[in-house]
Amino acid sequence: MRSPAKTVAGIVLLAVTVASALAALHLRDELLRAGLAEGAGAGNVRVTVLDPDGRALFNGTVHLENGTVLLALDAAARAGNFTYGVREYDMGAYVHEIGGHEARGAHGWKYWVQRDGGWSLGDRSAQWYPVRDGDWVLWRWGTLDDSEPFGPQGP
Repeated sequence: MRSPAKTVAGIVLLAVTVASALAALHLRDELLRAGLAEGAGAGNVRVTVLDPDGRALFNGTVHLENGTVLLALDAAARAGNFTYGVREYDMGAYVHEIGGHEARGAHGWKYWVQRDGGWSLGDRSAQWYPVRDGDWVLWRWGTLDDSEPFGPQGP
């Protein structure tokens, strides 16, 4: 039988965990409502997902309301009938698997966003990177030192 002190400690730990989860959800909802403070809004976003061999798992346009790179991937996965996996960390969601290809060692999934004619390598969790109407999101298998969206072979 557990002591009353251990039971109370367990209840307090559970309450803190639930409160933290609810605070994270509230923050996410507030950011979405605020348009993520970077001009996100309803719009069409082109999404390309290339497997490790460079074959397209998806290459098309999705429509999002107050979207992020992660929500664009989710819409593409539903439209393209492929899977993806996410792990939660303090910095946000990390996409560790797309189409059955799981990150390992220095190899994993990276994303770029083309906006206003220029490509930018994702500098934060895809969960927190807002997309706008007309953006193009590219997901590609790569290594930590990859800095170009299409690698040496070009688009």
